[in-house]
Amino acid sequence: MTYRPERQALELLRVLRVAVSGPAPSAIIFLLPAHPGFVIVKCPCLRYNPFVRLDLFLKTTRLVKRRTVAQEMCDAGRVLVNGSPAKPAKEVRPGDILRLSYASRTISVEVLAVPASSKNVRTAPEELCRVTGEQRLQHENNT
Repeated sequence: MTYRPERQALELLRVLRVAVSGPAPSAIIFLLPAHPGFVIVKCPCLRYNPFVRLDLFLKTTRLVKRRTVAQEMCDAGRVLVNGSPAKPAKEVRPGDILRLSYASRTISVEVLAVPASSKNVRTAPEELCRVTGEQRLQHENNT
């Protein structure tokens, strides 16, 4: 039997893929072919969410200052996701349209991307969302 490093690498990769696949794998293992054998390199897995909670998204993109303020706005019905009132735990995905009603203005925001993690986010807010419309509200002065 001849030595075929490609075939052996594929078999090992299949076995390792099964070993690290699960609900939350902590690392991805890469096999790099070397002359006598293989080198195993362990790289930490980046968590990628296809969605994120609405209150966390509003805080991360700095549309509101605190998460509790975002929760209060959602509970008061001042946040709409795709035209319907949303709870703080609503899943926000890329492509969603958010409408936020502040005391003096209403803005519409399109979600471009969601952060990979809610901890230590280094993504600029401009990369996560785009303001598509802004409307100032007229207040009557009763003096």
